[in-house]
Amino acid sequence: MDHMSSVAIMGLALLLSWEAYQDPGLEDAQLAELFRRWQQVNLLGEVAHVTEMERACQRAFLMAASDRRRFSSNSSAFWASALETRL
Repeated sequence: MDHMSSVAIMGLALLLSWEAYQDPGLEDAQLAELFRRWQQVNLLGEVAHVTEMERACQRAFLMAASDRRRFSSNSSAFWASALETRL
């Protein structure tokens, strides 16, 4: 699962947890279990990896855009160059 999906799911879980905290019928053992489970969540652990991937994708996009401008007058030369760099 990608990081953005994990963050979105955690956001929904946080809303549900907040609702559970408001329940006057929540027992201490249930509250402790919910707290324990939230302590295990580590959303920031993947930030370095996600940032590296984002930079690589942006770099690839910018390189492709630069190549496209360079070869815009001759699209077949652009595609030939693109295929050549990947082989």
